[in-house]
Amino acid sequence: MVSKAATLAPLWLLLICGAALTQVMALTVDSPKGRRFICHYTTWSRMRQDDGAYTIEDIPGELCSHVVYNFVGIDEKSFQLTSMEPDYDLGENGFRRFAALKDKYPSLKLLVAVGGWGHGGEKFSKMVEFRDNRRRFVASVVKFLHKYGLDGLEVVWLYPGNYDRGGNINDKDNFFYLIRELAQAFKTAGKEWEVAVQVPADKTRLNAGYQIDALCE
Repeated sequence: MVSKAATLAPLWLLLICGAALTQVMALTVDSPKGRRFICHYTTWSRMRQDDGAYTIEDIPGELCSHVVYNFVGIDEKSFQLTSMEPDYDLGENGFRRFAALKDKYPSLKLLVAVGGWGHGGEKFSKMVEFRDNRRRFVASVVKFLHKYGLDGLEVVWLYPGNYDRGGNINDKDNFFYLIRELAQAFKTAGKEWEVAVQVPADKTRLNAGYQIDALCE
């Protein structure tokens, strides 16, 4: 039988950028010290039947350099970070239980992911369109990270610049502005928070939505 620890897989296509927006890849659990092994926790995995149920407390933090909480969303009116599952995130203290992993694994980096397939791309596209919208979003991210003592944000916008996912031609530039403004805000906060961007393997989607070279300068 596969152990619960074995079900926590790395994110294979992940662009990790720190405050200086430096590209890093990490894919192996037995990699040398200093490399990254990114693990994702999906909140709905707790609803699997019987032994398949997987809770925050099952996360094997000793196997990961980073763990990412999937997902939070964007409020379509305020453009602020918001819970997509408040009964769990807040009612069952999902956010605080996740943050408490630091008590057991002090060196573990904890991030929260915004977006995902079900979230769609239209909210992202509207949020990044205007600087004031981006400012509201960035401020809410900073507040959230401070509140829960987390280490960064992963942006899972699927996919900027792609019309079939609610995007438009301006997304590519606006997405770059968002990541740059997040990095600047993190630096201003005096924290070593990280910005992670999940990118597609498909070249057409990649070219339509991401300024890869500029993001990692």
